[in-house]
Amino acid sequence: MNKKGLLLLAILISAPGYSCPEGYVDINEDFCLMSMEARKGSQGLAVADEQLGLWSQASLDDAKRGCEANGPRFGLVNNQQWQIVARLIEQDSRNWQGERLHQGNHRRSQGGATGQLDRESQIRRFHFTGGDKVVWDFSGNLWERVNTEKPLESLKPGHFFAYQLPRIELIRQFGPHKDYRSSDARSLGKVWLVHPAEAAEEQKLSLIRGGAWDSGEDSGIFAASLILSADEAAQQVGFRCVWYKR
Repeated sequence: MNKKGLLLLAILISAPGYSCPEGYVDINEDFCLMSMEARKGSQGLAVADEQLGLWSQASLDDAKRGCEANGPRFGLVNNQQWQIVARLIEQDSRNWQGERLHQGNHRRSQGGATGQLDRESQIRRFHFTGGDKVVWDFSGNLWERVNTEKPLESLKPGHFFAYQLPRIELIRQFGPHKDYRSSDARSLGKVWLVHPAEAAEEQKLSLIRGGAWDSGEDSGIFAASLILSADEAAQQVGFRCVWYKR
């Protein structure tokens, strides 16, 4: 690289907005993702601090406010961003054990969610998103609220494993990048959407992703559920934030 190229690179690296905030993982040119599920900091801030307790039982508005309180470029992760991260995880071979993708903390059916980040644990709770970048508890610890900008499609009979979604639009919103229909890829998670009879109530419902510690085999990075109301406080539900680079 010539001197002009090196100078341009130095400017880009030092430019405001290039580096992710502490506790966030660089995902792409648009955003950084909180590396762990949100903790409740002082003054209602949603923070990435392992020493604090998990912020569960938050309504959708609580989650949005907790993220946005950090500054103008912070927000609650949306469904499109969740899909981007999930597909990065899917395509990193280190996250697979044979034909199974690591599902996180889902086997602790009696233990509940945990906030301590332990790489030596027998339960694999982190995923690689490319290079040495790692996100924790993207599935199987707490369900996580995500922001949606438009109503989501209803799906009859109401639930499919993510690799068996029947329509392109649903695969785009909730499914994996690769076609796994010739194999058994249940470890990707299950998608639970509302029945047509419940469509009138859809605006009151809030999308959650990833599955919780008590979700069993239904948990996974593509797991999704639309059965929780936006203002319902549930012990198994948390969230995480994003930071926009521009």
